[in-house]
Amino acid sequence: MIHRKICGITNKTDATIAQKAGATMFGFIFYEKSTSFVTPVQAKAIVSSLEKPRPLSIGVFLNTPVEKLEEIVRIVPLDGLQLHGPLYTPETCRNIEVQVIRSFSIPQKADKSIIKQLHASLLKWQKIIPSIMFLLDTYIEGSEVGKGGTGKILDWRIASELAKDFPILLSGGLNPGNVQKAIKIVSPLGVDVKSGVEAKPGQKDSVKVRSFLNNSVK
Repeated sequence: MIHRKICGITNKTDATIAQKAGATMFGFIFYEKSTSFVTPVQAKAIVSSLEKPRPLSIGVFLNTPVEKLEEIVRIVPLDGLQLHGPLYTPETCRNIEVQVIRSFSIPQKADKSIIKQLHASLLKWQKIIPSIMFLLDTYIEGSEVGKGGTGKILDWRIASELAKDFPILLSGGLNPGNVQKAIKIVSPLGVDVKSGVEAKPGQKDSVKVRSFLNNSVK
């Protein structure tokens, strides 16, 4: 089994459907410009409504100061923090007590020369936070959050090389139709989807959610 993360959960109905279909992680986005933004109070209500054992609840943040992260963790029973943006360094995040998932965005037209650079960056994080996971997404200039969250497919060849040495959550353009192929090529620790299972921004399509989760059983 691999981790199957449904990101951008905004309501109890979507969360319940995804849980029953086999999701192992939920992503709650605390970035206000996202179409799937939730407040800490909303996220807490959703998490509290789920049957136990619950999927892991992951807070998704873009350049939110670490002190603010700690405030939100006191409100929401988060199992992990998914961190996007240059604000975060291994040194500033080393004392975070829940699971750290560091996001790295790969340019859509990158060539294999980027592997060496990314390998060094991931290794630096892993040396300071041994339990860390890494989420790989696609970078497109001018996207809503600058880096990542684009819904565009990244180069799975690059991801597969990094997955040989690091615990990788694969994101970027995944959907029910391509997730099996992605898993076969990359062999990641897990897969992550947001827009690929949406009916509209901020709301999931139950058929797509079930199909994605069924197709991502390794």
